[in-house]
Amino acid sequence: MNENPTYVTHYYESEYGPFRNICDLPESEWGALIEKEKHSNTEFNRFFIGLEFFRNRCEADNILIQLYEEKFEQKPSMRPSYATLGSFDRTNGMYRAPSSIEFPLSLFEEHEITFIYEDHGHLGWMIGSQDAPDWFEEREYHTLLFSKSELEDAFQRYGLGGRIKSARENSRWVSSYVEAHIWVDFDTLDQRSQPGESGQLRSLRSLRATSRRSPKE
Repeated sequence: MNENPTYVTHYYESEYGPFRNICDLPESEWGALIEKEKHSNTEFNRFFIGLEFFRNRCEADNILIQLYEEKFEQKPSMRPSYATLGSFDRTNGMYRAPSSIEFPLSLFEEHEITFIYEDHGHLGWMIGSQDAPDWFEEREYHTLLFSKSELEDAFQRYGLGGRIKSARENSRWVSSYVEAHIWVDFDTLDQRSQPGESGQLRSLRSLRATSRRSPKE
């Protein structure tokens, strides 16, 4: 992995389309989604965990929003959509029919994208009410939210490139990427996109036309 990636990759379920956050789903509908997805043949099936997954995920999601508000001194206009800095295609293993789309960092304003290493899920262990697993080792950077202008310093200060390289060589999942949070809506990125801006950037308009409404991101 390049220590200075210039794009992020958003992974999603093809059936539902991109830019979905499951925490937008009313709690009354959690059970139905779990029943639909818990037997899906994927490498990592989050829905098999059941209601605990929803509760833990949404608690961590809410803490992430609090960190955003503290950093930028403003409330986000939406819950984030998730991506990885650069690419980590093992993420496809969470979906039955995976798809992905790459976005150049230049497409985002400073407050529209943030990053955390390793994954925002550990916020529930460190700040929230969840018990951390025995293998978890608390690090300074675990509760730090980085903007895109802070990435280069973060990689150098915390040796993120080396940590990611080691994690991938040892087939670990979460430690193998920097998680990205997209705080801007699909239509806004659509309007900004220019044909040919990135050789691997898909047409946002075609994705919007084929996407279905769903809570899954």
